Amino acid sequence: MGTMVPHRDWEQLHDVRWPSVKQNYENSPTAEYARELLELAVTCMSDQQKKPMLQSVIDEQSDNPDTLRLAAAVAYNRCVDELALDALSASLALSHDKQTLLQLIEVLIQTNQIEEAQAHTDELVSQQAEEAGALLIQLTDAYTRLGDAQAALDQLDRHEQLYPERARQFRKSIRQRRKRLEKSLRSGRAPKQVKIRAPGSRKRSFIYRAFLLVVAAVFVLLFVIPLLIFGVAALLDNTTDKVYVVSGISEPYKVMIDTQTVMLRPNRTPKIKLTYGEVAVEPVPGDFQFPATRINLNTTFWDRVLGRNTYVINPDQMALVTHENAAYSIRPKLGEGYEYEIHTPATLHHLTGIDYPMRELPDEMDIPSDQSVVWKSACNIIRNVQLGEKLSFLHDEYGMETTAEYLERAATYTPNEPHVPSFTLGLLGEDEFLRLAQTHLEARPVLVEWHRAYQTYIESTQPEVDLVAEYRQRHEAEPDNPDLIYLYARTINDHEHAAQRVERGLARHPDHPYLNHARAFRLKLMGYFASALEANDRSTRAMPNNSTFANLAYDLKLACGHYEQLIAETEARLYENDYDFDLTRQHVALLAASGQEREAERVIARFQRDLRRLNPEIEPETATTLTNELTLAMHEARGDLDAYAELSHASEDENYAYVNALIDRDWDTALNLLEQGIVEDSAFERLLLFVLMRDAGQNERAESQLNRAKVFMRDAGSDGQELADLLESSVRLPNGVELRVTFGYERLQLTYLALAQTHPRQAEWLRKQAHKHSYMNDFTSMILSSLD
Repeated sequence: MGTMVPHRDWEQLHDVRWPSVKQNYENSPTAEYARELLELAVTCMSDQQKKPMLQSVIDEQSDNPDTLRLAAAVAYNRCVDELALDALSASLALSHDKQTLLQLIEVLIQTNQIEEAQAHTDELVSQQAEEAGALLIQLTDAYTRLGDAQAALDQLDRHEQLYPERARQFRKSIRQRRKRLEKSLRSGRAPKQVKIRAPGSRKRSFIYRAFLLVVAAVFVLLFVIPLLIFGVAALLDNTTDKVYVVSGISEPYKVMIDTQTVMLRPNRTPKIKLTYGEVAVEPVPGDFQFPATRINLNTTFWDRVLGRNTYVINPDQMALVTHENAAYSIRPKLGEGYEYEIHTPATLHHLTGIDYPMRELPDEMDIPSDQSVVWKSACNIIRNVQLGEKLSFLHDEYGMETTAEYLERAATYTPNEPHVPSFTLGLLGEDEFLRLAQTHLEARPVLVEWHRAYQTYIESTQPEVDLVAEYRQRHEAEPDNPDLIYLYARTINDHEHAAQRVERGLARHPDHPYLNHARAFRLKLMGYFASALEANDRSTRAMPNNSTFANLAYDLKLACGHYEQLIAETEARLYENDYDFDLTRQHVALLAASGQEREAERVIARFQRDLRRLNPEIEPETATTLTNELTLAMHEARGDLDAYAELSHASEDENYAYVNALIDRDWDTALNLLEQGIVEDSAFERLLLFVLMRDAGQNERAESQLNRAKVFMRDAGSDGQELADLLESSVRLPNGVELRVTFGYERLQLTYLALAQTHPRQAEWLRKQAHKHSYMNDFTSMILSSLD
C-alpha cells in the first residue's frame, strides 16, 4: 500500500520533473523514456495533457509490446478507453500474449463492447483455456447489465457445459445468477398500476367527519406522542447496543475499541455498546497487530429512533459478513423472495433494517392473515470454511482485485495458515510468491507452511537447486529447532534417514505438531493406521485449527473404522451448513460404510423431499441427478458394484461414461475418452487400465498401457520401474474393487475397509511391499491406506 500524496505535492512534482522528462522523450523517444513518462503521468498528468501524450507514446512505441501495455494501463486509469483499446490491440498483434488478450477482453467488457469481447472469448474457449470460464461469467454479468437476460443465460449454459468442474466449484453464485435471469424472463411485463379512486361529489356528514377526528385523536395519542417521547429519549441517550465485533482469523486476540477491551475468538460475535460518532479501533500492545483506524458510527434521525442500525466491526478485515433478505409466503415461488449478499471485507459494516443480527433466518414464520408476504432480514458471518472457499466467494461476488487484496491480508496476518502460500502462488503469481517467501522464510518463529510451499515450488520448477544443502545449513545454524528438524528431514530423499531424523527430533520434542504429522503420514503409508492416528492427534491438539492435520485425521479415522465419530462430526457440520450437498453425500457414504444402510436411505429420501419443498419449481432432471449421486455414493461405500453399475448405466451424465466403460470392459471407449481429454490422462489411469486389461487376459494391450504409464512417470521425474514391478507382481484384488479407485480420493477408503478382514493375506503382503517401497506414490499409498 502506498502513501497518499496531497494534490499540492503532485503539482510540485509536476513542476520539477515533468518538463525534463517530457523533453527527454521528445528528444529521444525510446522505450525507457516512454516508460518514465508514463509512470510520472499516473500522478502528474493533467486532463489537457493526457490524451495527446498517450496517443504520441502509442504511435511512437508501436513496436514495443511492454510499453504499449503500460500505456494501456495509464489510459484505462485516466478513463481514455479508446486509447487503452488501441494500445492493447497493438500489443496483442505484436506479442500474441494471453495476458494481454485477457486485459483486452476485460476493457471491452467494461466499455460495453460485448460483441468484440464475445469473439475474443470464443477464441480462448476454442483453445480450451481455463481463463475462459471466468470470462464467460463476466459476459453473463455484462449482458445482464445491458438487460439481455436470454444472452446472459446462454453464457451461463456454455460455462456449465464447457467447465463443469468450475461450475460445481462456484455453484452457489451461478445458481443465484440463473434464478435472477429466469425470473426476469418470466416476469417480462409492466407492473400493474395502482388504481386511485376519483373523489366523489357526495358531501361528508357531520357524524362521519366527527368519526375521522376521533380516529385521528386516537392515532395521535397511541402512536405519535409515544413515538415523540421515544425519539427524544433515543436522541438524549446517544448510544447504540447493536454493535457486534467479529474476527476472521483462527487465533484469538484482544482489540481496543474506544475505551473497551474486547476478546475476539473464531466464529464468536460479542456484542458491545458504543456512543454514536467517531470511534478508535486499535490493537492491544503485545497481541495481534493490525493497522489502527477510526470508524464513524453515523445514523439518521429515524434510524436512531426506530433502532434500525446494526454495526459490525471487523478489525482484521478477514471476516466475510453476509446479508440475507427473505420473503415468507404461503405460496413461495422459485427465484422470488430471497436475496443474499456477501459484503466486501472492511473494518466497519453499517446495516439497516436487520431483524436477526448474527443469527440465521428462521425456516418458517407465522404470517398475519391480512398479509400475503412478510420480508425479514438477517446478517451473519460465514463460519467454518477454508480459505479457498472464502476466496471463491469473493471472486464470484467482486472479482480478482478484491480477492487478491484479501489474500494479501491473509499472507500478512496469518502467514502460517495452511494453503495461504499455495493460494498466493496460484492467485498472485510466482513473483509475488517469491517476494513474500523471501520475507517469511527468515521469520521467527519459523513459518513452516511457507517453507513447505517453497520446497514444493523449488522441487517442481528449479530441480537443480540443492534444497538438502540449503536446509542442512538452516538446521545446523539452529540444531535444536524442531521446525527446522522437520523441514530438513522433508528434503531428504532417503526415507529411512529422514524417518530417523524425525524420530530423533520427537525424542527431544515429543509434542511438536509437524514432527508428529511426519510420523503419522509415514505410518499411514505403511498401513499402521491406529498408530498414525495417535501421532496425528498430538499434532491436532497442538494446532487444532490446522486443516492439513484435520484432513489427515479424517482419512485415518476412516481407515480405522471410527464411523460413529465421523458421522457425528459430519452431522454437526451439516447443522451449521444446512442442505450442503457435498456434506450430505459424505454423510450418506459414512452411514452406508458403517452398515447403517436404512439410515443412509432415509437421509437420501429426506434430502429429496426437502429439495422439492424448498425448490418447488426445480427441474425434475436436476433433482434426479442429485438424488442419483447420493445413491451412487451409498452403493460405492458399501461395495455394491452391481447396484452402482446399474444406476450409472442408466444415467445420461457424461461424467459416468468412463466408469461405465471400465465396468463393461469396453477398452476402446475408455481409451477414446482418455485421448479426447474428457478424462485427464495420467500414469494413474494407465496403470489402472494395465491392471484391468491384464486380469481380463488382454496381455498385449495391458503391456502397452504399462509402457504409457512409465512414460508419464519418467516425465514426472521417476523411472517408474519399482512401481511397475510392484504392480506386475501384485495379487488380484476382489472383483470390481480396482474400478472404484477412479471415483476420487475423498471417498476411496470407504470401499476397501473390509479387505483386510476378508483377504488378510493380500493385506499383509501389500503392507510388506509398502515397507519395502517406502517412497510410495499416490496410487499405491491410496490402495494401502484403505487396508487395515
